[in-house]
Amino acid sequence: MTENKINGIICHVQDCEYHAKDNSCVAGCIKVGSTINCNGTDALCDTYKAK
Repeated sequence: MTENKINGIICHVQDCEYHAKDNSCVAGCIKVGSTINCNGTDALCDTYKAK
């Protein structure tokens, strides 16, 4: 699935279907949600899919 790697996107969510071992995202494209986490630094990835 590395052909769907998104350059410039870093993903640390290891339980996501689109997370690659090099901390990249292989979803092809992502949708960023409007919810911000409690510390105000990370946006929600609406493309997340549990493994």
